Amino acid sequence: MSVKEFPLFRDLPAGVIANLDEISQEKCLKKGEILFFEGEDALYLDILISGSVRLYRSSPKGKEITMHEFSEPTFLAELVHIQKVPYKATCEALSEAKFIRIKFSEFEKTLSSIPALREIFFSSMSRKFGLMSGVFDNEILLNADEKTAKFIVENLDEFNASSQISVAKRLNITPETLSRVLAKFKKLGLLEFRGTKIIKFDEKLRDFLR
Repeated sequence: MSVKEFPLFRDLPAGVIANLDEISQEKCLKKGEILFFEGEDALYLDILISGSVRLYRSSPKGKEITMHEFSEPTFLAELVHIQKVPYKATCEALSEAKFIRIKFSEFEKTLSSIPALREIFFSSMSRKFGLMSGVFDNEILLNADEKTAKFIVENLDEFNASSQISVAKRLNITPETLSRVLAKFKKLGLLEFRGTKIIKFDEKLRDFLR
């Protein structure tokens, strides 16, 4: 697989593409397999090409705290390479997934000499800062009612396409807590269901959003 499969690389000069192809390798995972573990040495720059993944951290008590899910081509865990620290999260495949892995020590040499590549890499990293800031805000500022309301209002189609177990994992709450919150919202007349799918939410649900 060529690095040209990564949309952000397609407009790079042919010579740069050839150089990156020489130092990269393809990796495929099945659902539930791990690309890298929290605490491992970060040797590779990983690029998600297809499929979906979840980045999560583990609390001292073993609770998995979802940082983000990705289902579009993207760099993964860029910041750890700049900081030269171990991976800060575990990356789990949520479906069959394909990746390009590039030895970062070699990538760094190319990065330092190609301005266009630097711009691509650091722009991606900047966007991730925004995503992670939102994750920390949710964990620190929002309770279970607020997390659930926010997710439904902003991602109703995704909510209906997912199992309650996967939604609960995404929100870092238990499935039992999610069920209680949904029952509460239904009792208050804020949600209308058809089977297990939400077909409508009342605008008053937005009152739970800060």
